[in-house]
Amino acid sequence: PTTLREVLSTTVDIVGKPSRRLVAELARFCGDAVDREVLAHLSSAAGKAEWEELAQQGRLSLLELFFRHRSLASVPLANFLELAPQMRLKPRYYTASSSPATLGSTFVTLTVKVVRDRVFELNNKGSALGGVSSAFLASALAGDPVRLFVQP
Repeated sequence: PTTLREVLSTTVDIVGKPSRRLVAELARFCGDAVDREVLAHLSSAAGKAEWEELAQQGRLSLLELFFRHRSLASVPLANFLELAPQMRLKPRYYTASSSPATLGSTFVTLTVKVVRDRVFELNNKGSALGGVSSAFLASALAGDPVRLFVQP
C-alpha cells in the first residue's frame, strides 16, 4: 500500500514540464469551462507560442498548472495516475565524493549542489522550487530513508 503523498513525492514529477499531450488529456477533466478552454488552447498547435513562452519563463509544471487552473482538481485520481507515467521521475545520477578506503563499504558521501532557481507564485508569495532530488536530499535528516540504486 502507498499514499497519494508518496506517489506525488517519489513517482510523479510535479515540478517538471509536462507534455502538451498530457495537458490536453488533463484539460478534458476540468470542471470549469474556462480552464478547459485555456488548457486545450495552450496544448494545441494554435497555443504553441504561449506554451513556449511559459516554458522559457520556467512557469510550466504540473504543480503550477494545477495551482492556476483549480478545476484540474476534478481529475479523477485513477485517471491522473493512468496519465502520470508520462511524468515519471527520472533517476538522478550522482558521483560518490568519498572513498571506501576512508569510510568503509557501508557508507558513502555525496556532494550535491542544491538547486533553487525557480520561484513558484503561491498567493502572491514567491516560493522557491528546488531541484527534485537536491532539494529532497538537502531537507533529509539523519536516518531518513532515501531510495537509491548503485550503478558501477
